[in-house]
Amino acid sequence: MGNMVTGPSPLCKEFARILGCIPQVVNDVCLATRSRTNIHPKVLGRKAESAMFLPQVFSFEHIDREGKALCLGETVILQEEINPFMRKLQDHGIIVTAVHNHWLFDKPRLMYMHFESIDNPLSFATKTRDAMNVLITGNVNDGTRHDLSIKNSRVNITNGRGQGVSSPCDQLGAPYAPFLMFTVLFRNFSSLLSMSCPAPSLSV
Repeated sequence: MGNMVTGPSPLCKEFARILGCIPQVVNDVCLATRSRTNIHPKVLGRKAESAMFLPQVFSFEHIDREGKALCLGETVILQEEINPFMRKLQDHGIIVTAVHNHWLFDKPRLMYMHFESIDNPLSFATKTRDAMNVLITGNVNDGTRHDLSIKNSRVNITNGRGQGVSSPCDQLGAPYAPFLMFTVLFRNFSSLLSMSCPAPSLSV
């Protein structure tokens, strides 16, 4: 049996409206979808216009007696947007569950963030919309302006203790560094070879 598609409820429509999305219901799950059409990437040197590259998808399901549901979100995100967007979500009590890439040889570098919460759907939508205010709204093309370079750029990640981590060496200890450093290592391997990291100090 295929997925059961029904018409969106008034709640689902309002959820999608707050997020600026198109609503639909699949298997009793309200889905709200849109694309970040201000980003114009290239993959393998070709224009990449598929919705698979630029998705923003939000959902809620299984509302309890208190009106709270399992609320989920995923968005494509540029590398320099990761920390501000993550911080806004966390300020609203939303759990960030993953930050990773989907593609290789993409310009600008496209990352994807997943997040979740048990919340009133409209409250979740409002909080998410507020967090999205930190995202770049102007046109972003395939140039190097938004591309991370290990030589002349820093990603301001927190290390889980509220401390800023800025150097490529220090980033290895940050919770999301493995995802980001894969990108840095892959695209900047020659630069990495010339980078010297301080030797660890050992105490007996």
